[in-house]
Amino acid sequence: MIKKKLKIRVLITTNERCGLISLIKEYANVFTWSYADITSLDIDILVYKLPLIKGCKFVKHKLRRARFNVLIKVKKKVKKQ
Repeated sequence: MIKKKLKIRVLITTNERCGLISLIKEYANVFTWSYADITSLDIDILVYKLPLIKGCKFVKHKLRRARFNVLIKVKKKVKKQ
């Protein structure tokens, strides 16, 4: 069996950490570590390709600012999450 590294946040209690580790070990066959492990999915679902024309130059668009009242609403919503 190949050992894999998994990072667990440090902001959880010791009991939560032990419970999480035992849960992951118990259901290790459910998790995937690479796209090669997911044989039942079509690769077109996992990969997104940008159709670019060769030789075209990229265009950098002007930075657009949101209206102030919209910006405040967005910041409040982001802070909630």
